Amino acid sequence: MYQQSGVNQNQRARESEIRTDPSAFSVVPVVLIVGQHADAVVAELRHSAPGGEHWHLTSSATPEDALRLTFAPAPDLLVLQVDASISETHPLFEYARLAWPETFFLLSTPCTREEVQPLFSQYGDMPLASPELASLCAAIAHEVATLSHGSLRGLSLPSFLQMMEWEAKSLAIRVQCEQDWGRLHLKQGRLVDAYVHQQQRYGEAAAFEILNWQDTTVTIERSYRNEHDVIGQPLTSLLMEAMKRKDEGAHAKVLRLDDFILDKESKEPPVLEWDQAQAALPPTLFPAPIVFPSEEKSSVTIPQFNIANVKDTLDTALETIDGAIAAALVDYGSGMALGMVGNGVHLEMAAAGNTEVMRALVGTLKMLGIQGGIEDILITLDKQYHILYIVPSHPLFIYLVLSKDQSNLAMARYKLRTLTQDLNI
Repeated sequence: MYQQSGVNQNQRARESEIRTDPSAFSVVPVVLIVGQHADAVVAELRHSAPGGEHWHLTSSATPEDALRLTFAPAPDLLVLQVDASISETHPLFEYARLAWPETFFLLSTPCTREEVQPLFSQYGDMPLASPELASLCAAIAHEVATLSHGSLRGLSLPSFLQMMEWEAKSLAIRVQCEQDWGRLHLKQGRLVDAYVHQQQRYGEAAAFEILNWQDTTVTIERSYRNEHDVIGQPLTSLLMEAMKRKDEGAHAKVLRLDDFILDKESKEPPVLEWDQAQAALPPTLFPAPIVFPSEEKSSVTIPQFNIANVKDTLDTALETIDGAIAAALVDYGSGMALGMVGNGVHLEMAAAGNTEVMRALVGTLKMLGIQGGIEDILITLDKQYHILYIVPSHPLFIYLVLSKDQSNLAMARYKLRTLTQDLNI
């Protein structure tokens, strides 16, 4: 690590304070201000920023002096003050690329975004702030308030990406799973590039692979690859396509030759009940009904193999849709529930009541002369969503109850569409 030289006593004292209190790093932000007016910025932050008197603030007059400072851990935020144009390469950014991957930057300059675009092309997008003292301190306080610290585990990666989109963040999300790791690069909340390490994949293919990983650990880093939008799709479209690919992979059945070969030591084939024998055969193995001839020349016809029954569909809805509490398949001709799973809702009563809602809406559309079928009905409560999703070509709807805080409405509706396509009655 760099040795200290040319740094004033106040800088050394503040640096010593940072190193000797490592327990504060997880909750107290470490901010490095670099520029000729850095001391004035530090003084103003301690006075005006919310909680600023408790921050670990270090100032340095030049980038060269900043590189001689020793940080353990690295700064959470580095504020660089420049009075004129800045070169495309910069020693502080180059050092941070290798040693401080989780350090975020704020550039304070009178230049426009177009004038510093060459720097962004080299080091990725970063926020700009006015050099005026009050505006700069307000920008620093905003960045500190939205910093993310450490690693996150056990969260829904799609939901986390949507949160970053709402916050319009420019950063990299390092995603670690058991067999591989990769990065998702965001610019102002938009997913613009991705990378998978083991297979050296980039762009859209890498993004879809990461979005299908399970049991991941997420770390927030600065992005050096978010200046160009390589993927070129909205985040919602990417998430829906990733869910579709995951569903297709989950429903695909791999047929092996061993499944149809009897054990060599077996004298005779195993005896199965008819339902077991039917379930053991893939649906496309015999495209036409099979007739078993007998001595009396009578025949038995094998019924068509069902892809999914009602219970399997409802169980899948509860297991795979975030925030799902209860679900039922309802015949809106009679108001009766054909299947129910979950708890917290009187599903039989809900089936009858929502049947009246469905009938009333169908009648209203007919009176108004509005053409076209209903895809779904959404009922929004204080803490829940209730979705009535029509099963195509059947007088049925899936009634799904979602926890508002834990669900993603767009993905829930997409999942319901996929499940109804696989539903055979």
